[in-house]
Amino acid sequence: MRAEVGVLTRNVVFRGDPNTSITTEYGATIFMHSPGDDSLTFRASDVEFTHVGQAFKLGRYALHMHMIGAVHNSYIKNNAIH
Repeated sequence: MRAEVGVLTRNVVFRGDPNTSITTEYGATIFMHSPGDDSLTFRASDVEFTHVGQAFKLGRYALHMHMIGAVHNSYIKNNAIH
């Protein structure tokens, strides 16, 4: 899926399930993947990530750029990850 979100206030929240994420240690993830030819651009700024990441699973971080090559036009900045 693809989504573009434009918000002038810093109220974007990406949240896992607050009822089960803490007890199961299985939260939401954002996974970026491309053929490795710089065809993917990911930009995240001023976003709050809550109940994210999956414990004891390699590569299931809150934000994961997997083998996407050079990321000259991508950035992750000014975010809060809980």
